[in-house]
Amino acid sequence: MSANPFPFRWSVEAYERVVALGGFPQEKRVELIEGELVEIMPQKPAHRITVSLILPIALSWSGDGHHVLCQSPLRLVNSVPEPDISIVAGQPRDYAAAHPTTAALVVEVSDTTLEYDQTVKAAIYAAAGIEDYWIVNINERTVEVRRQPGPSSYRSLQTYTETDTIAPLFNPTASILVADLLP
Repeated sequence: MSANPFPFRWSVEAYERVVALGGFPQEKRVELIEGELVEIMPQKPAHRITVSLILPIALSWSGDGHHVLCQSPLRLVNSVPEPDISIVAGQPRDYAAAHPTTAALVVEVSDTTLEYDQTVKAAIYAAAGIEDYWIVNINERTVEVRRQPGPSSYRSLQTYTETDTIAPLFNPTASILVADLLP
């Protein structure tokens, strides 16, 4: 038996119980990532504006079979991330008792957290089998599209520039110019 301290690993269930009891200060936003609590970074204006630009576009894609979540939890195996935008199957009341466990599309807007979104977040979304993961890279003015999830990473990565158009897998006729997603 080692006398060295070790970090406490949170289960999704324990995390959800503490959240339900209001156990985290309101001024601190946290998400559970691979069993560890991670503080969500405060948003810069460009991040906030980008999410505001993407939200109505995502709403137009959702239709009857899907709905849009904005900075809301997904309940994955060892994580409860809060992506900037996610589009999930079904209707809002379908998730009255529990957070969605998958998404048709996850979008992270990135300015200061690019490497984290490309590595840690990509790994957890791939492991959860999320087919379509986009990183809107504000600084480079691109959108990185990751598809074909594997156990810990995506097998396909394509980067689109402002003059390119992209479409979500779940709604391939809903193409959008990358520039329309950027501030």
